[in-house]
Amino acid sequence: MGNKTYLRTERGMRIDQPDFDHAARVSQRDGLNAIVDGFLVGQDPDQAVTQPRAYIIRGFDVTGLATTVVTITKGVNGTAILGFREGGATQQGCVLTQGQASKAIDIVSFPDATYQVFIRFVFRDSNFTNRLFWNATAPTPVEFPRNIPTRVAEDWDVVIEQVSPGAEWIRIAEVDKAGGTITDVDDVRDLFFEGNAFNGFEPVDAEWGSASDRLDTRGANGVFGFRRFVRSVYRQIQDIIGDSGNRWWVDAKAGSASSGVGPRSLTALNAEKLGLVAGAAFKLAGILTPDGDGTRDLGSAIARFQDVFCLNVEASTQVNTSAVNATATITGQDLVATNSVSQDFAFFDATANPAPGANVQNRQFANSIVKLWATVDVGVGGPTIVDGLNIASVAYVGTGTAFLEVSFAQDMADGNYAVWIGERNSLGEAGALHVFGSYSKAVGSFRILARDLATAALTQLDTTALTLHIKVLGEQA
Repeated sequence: MGNKTYLRTERGMRIDQPDFDHAARVSQRDGLNAIVDGFLVGQDPDQAVTQPRAYIIRGFDVTGLATTVVTITKGVNGTAILGFREGGATQQGCVLTQGQASKAIDIVSFPDATYQVFIRFVFRDSNFTNRLFWNATAPTPVEFPRNIPTRVAEDWDVVIEQVSPGAEWIRIAEVDKAGGTITDVDDVRDLFFEGNAFNGFEPVDAEWGSASDRLDTRGANGVFGFRRFVRSVYRQIQDIIGDSGNRWWVDAKAGSASSGVGPRSLTALNAEKLGLVAGAAFKLAGILTPDGDGTRDLGSAIARFQDVFCLNVEASTQVNTSAVNATATITGQDLVATNSVSQDFAFFDATANPAPGANVQNRQFANSIVKLWATVDVGVGGPTIVDGLNIASVAYVGTGTAFLEVSFAQDMADGNYAVWIGERNSLGEAGALHVFGSYSKAVGSFRILARDLATAALTQLDTTALTLHIKVLGEQA
C-alpha cells in the first residue's frame, strides 16, 4: 500500500477529475485496506516485509481429479482477503465478497508436471451506459455522448503456473498432472481463521509458538494483528488439549487415549512428565499412558508407577489389584503397589506372603499390618473391651478359670498368626507380675492364659483385676 492520503479542498476551488476520482475511489479503498491489512491481518515482527498477507476466509475449493480441467469454486458466499496490482504497485488488504462463483482452466496442453493455482483481487469495468462529454476543441464547442463503464466491480483472477507470477497472488492449490490427466489436487489454502488446510489446520510455530512469540517483551514480540491473535489463542488451546494428533476444536470432555484426541491426554503428557527444570517443586515421572483396557488412569499392570511421593491423598472407593499384586481394601481408587525399595522411605509391597527369609528392608506387606489390637479389663464382673480394632468379643472360658477367649471381627487366614499379650503394670506397682501365652488359635478366635511370674501358678483371670494389651499379626482371610 502506498501513502494513504485524503482529498483536501477549499471554498471556490474547482474540483478536477483526478481529485474526484481520489475522493470517490482511491481514498476510500486505501482506508478500508488499511483496516484490513494493518489491523485484521497485521504485520508481525518475525514476518518478512515482502511476505504476502492474503488469506481465504471461505470458499475457493479446487477440483479436477482424473480430468484436465481445473475448477475453482468460490461459491456464493466465498470471501477472501487478497492482494491486487494497480499502477505497477502491489496493494494488500482487499476483501473480496463478489465476483464469479466459479472459474475453470483446461490444462490439456500443459506438459506433465506439478502446477500451482493462484488467485488475486481485480477491479473490472461494469455498468456500461451513456454519459455526456464536452468537446471544447470543436468549431462549435458541444456535448456528445459516449457509452462507457460507469462503475468498477470487484472480481478475481486465476492462473495456473509452476512459480508465483507476482506478490499479489495467493496460492490455493497444487495440481499434479501425469499421463495427460490430473492425478492429484492438494488443498493448500491459508484460511484466515482455521489455518493452512494442507497442515491439517493446526496452529504452527510460524503462526504462533516460536521463542520470540512467548517472550515477556510483549511490546516487541506481542500480537500485532487480529489474525495473529486468533491463531495464538488456537495454539494455546491446542497446547492445553494436547498436540501430536490432537485438534483444538474437539470436545475437551471427550476423546480417547488410543486415538490421542481429546482433553490434555495422558498420552501427550507421557512425553512431558510434567517436569519442571532446576528447583522444581513438582515433578511427575513414570508411565502416564492409560492402560489398554481403560481400567486405570495412571500406569498399567505392566507399567506401574514407582517412587510416588504424595501429600494429603484422598480417594473414593477401594484398592483393587490383581495378578502379581496383592489385594487390600482401604479407602482408595485402583492403586497398584510397586516392589521398589528405597533406603530413605518405607513402601507398601504387593508381594503376597513373602518367604520368611526375604529382604523386607523398609517394606510393609499385607500380612505385616496389625490385624487386631485391644485393651481389655479382666476380673470380677466379666471381661470388658476398653478399646481396640477387629475384636468382636472377649469371654471367660468357664468359671474359676485362667483362660480368656478373644474372637475376631474379621477372620484370619489360618492359625499361623502371632499373638502378643502384655499387662499394664511396672516394677514400681503393687501386685504380682505375669507372663501370658496363647493357644487354641483358630481362624476366628484364640485363647489367653496367664501365670504368676514369681510362682508360675495359673492366674484366674475372672477374679484377678488386670488390664491386658493384645496385638495380632498375620495373614487375614
